[in-house]
Amino acid sequence: MDKKQKQITFLSKNRRIIQAVLGIAIYFGIGYFQISLWWVVAFGSAIGIIWGKVFCRWMCPMGIIMEIMMKMSPNETFQRMYQYHKIGCPIAWVSGWLNSQT
Repeated sequence: MDKKQKQITFLSKNRRIIQAVLGIAIYFGIGYFQISLWWVVAFGSAIGIIWGKVFCRWMCPMGIIMEIMMKMSPNETFQRMYQYHKIGCPIAWVSGWLNSQT
């Protein structure tokens, strides 16, 4: 296995840890440093334009909470809550709109 393949394997095995750290950092930035939520939406949208749903899968503070909830009890109620999060997230709106334009 080459070096790049090892890095990809490491990242995918540790995705939840990376997502938790980045999500907490974003949450801390919003709360402590008073970063406007609009900047987070703009950043997430820009990342989405370049790399797709990277923000949602790797950085979103709500994403890690939703994954933990789904892991605790993967029944239909939590599945519906997850779908609601996709509908209610402004970054998901922008990403969906941009994907429909291509």
